[in-house]
Amino acid sequence: AASNAIAAIAVISAYDGANAVPTDQHYADAGVTGVTPENLAAVNAQVETASSDASDTTAEIQALAATGIAAASNAIAAIAVISAYDGAAGNAVPTDQHYADAGVTGVTAENLAAVNAQVETASSGNSDTTVEIQALADTGIAAASAAITAITVISAYDGTGNTVPTIQHYADAGVTGVTAENLAAVNAQVETASSGN
Repeated sequence: AASNAIAAIAVISAYDGANAVPTDQHYADAGVTGVTPENLAAVNAQVETASSDASDTTAEIQALAATGIAAASNAIAAIAVISAYDGAAGNAVPTDQHYADAGVTGVTAENLAAVNAQVETASSGNSDTTVEIQALADTGIAAASAAITAITVISAYDGTGNTVPTIQHYADAGVTGVTAENLAAVNAQVETASSGN
């Protein structure tokens, strides 16, 4: 058992993301508790960034594992909130912190509503992994970016040679009811309004 522990600690301590990946059995053999297949990646992420001098005892590895286990627990809880979100009253609305905890990148306060709109329309079976949520977030982030661009074009329009808003600009900005038949009239109203309105 002592030789298994020494060998396991050596594998864990040497892990830098490019060599042998520690398994939950390595952690068990090293005397580290709490590492499961569900949180192994998060624990390994902590070990990967630690120097070998900071991960060559059971106590050091246990401390790194505790951080990874907490991160995995936060991710699982965040994914549950995101996956359950359907816009219904009483349902927790995902925050940008939920997305960060779930390992999803790019979600900010500015694009959160657009990302949540994508999640809201997805079934929970299509929003229960980090990869699935990231794909939904990317779509929401793109929609938010398009909306900001469209609002900028619409807001700046004053009829003096700058970009003339199109039906697509209005659609991207979330404005409904603009058609080919009424676009000129809508743009005439925008043109006479100040850009602050």
